[in-house]
Amino acid sequence: MRHLKSFTSRFGVFYLNPNIVFLSICRSREYEVTINPPAWLNFHDGRSIGQDYKLRYALHGTPFWGSYITNLVVTEICEHGSHSTFDDACYQSLVNELRELPAREPLIIVALGTSVYQFLTKKRIFSRIQQDLLGCRIFKMTHYSSFINPGKYAEEAKQLANAVF
Repeated sequence: MRHLKSFTSRFGVFYLNPNIVFLSICRSREYEVTINPPAWLNFHDGRSIGQDYKLRYALHGTPFWGSYITNLVVTEICEHGSHSTFDDACYQSLVNELRELPAREPLIIVALGTSVYQFLTKKRIFSRIQQDLLGCRIFKMTHYSSFINPGKYAEEAKQLANAVF
């Protein structure tokens, strides 16, 4: 796999491919855990209503495995993947976060869902991204919370990988 960097934790060895970023829209739900919430709870929902497992299933065995995942809007909660406005603060926060990644080549951003993709490809935003993250490429994939069969979602990920690599 391309430029995988390993990290060791108490759970074992993990690999991060910092050249690929999956970008969701925002925090999905408020959690009732107030003291020591589990790490990465937003993308590892153990409840029966969680759909994030589809992303893991779809990416396993593809060049996307080990990609970084984050949210465009970290300050708000979106129940159904909708967000009426994105502002400059969202953009700048995202760019600052992505600049901290130890990427060795231009970033590949995979926008999860139409809202994120449309925001990133607006003319004024896209030109800023090209200046701030030189050579960045943007692609779109269905958001994992969509009503899609996990097998079809995995096929979409493989088709995207063929287009990207």
